[in-house]
Amino acid sequence: MMYQRAGFENMLRHSSNRNVPNGVFSDIYEGNIWKTFAIDLDNLSPFFTKDTLDTHIGLAININWFQPFDYTVHSTGVIYGVLCNLPHE
Repeated sequence: MMYQRAGFENMLRHSSNRNVPNGVFSDIYEGNIWKTFAIDLDNLSPFFTKDTLDTHIGLAININWFQPFDYTVHSTGVIYGVLCNLPHE
């Protein structure tokens, strides 16, 4: 359903135009891992290229468990995924 939204593929491609302003990293796209990540170690071609950014999805899965209250054995957990290719807005 997300791919059917108008302009969705263009939003995925925005990460190829990122630069590091004044040497300060402010986004995942500015790091070396994003620029050099490869699936096949025998063929080190980058997974995220300008030609494949609209089909190769960068998905980050996060997990966190914590105890929100003192003096209780109750804990709360959160698992969520983020499409890293999309712009912040």
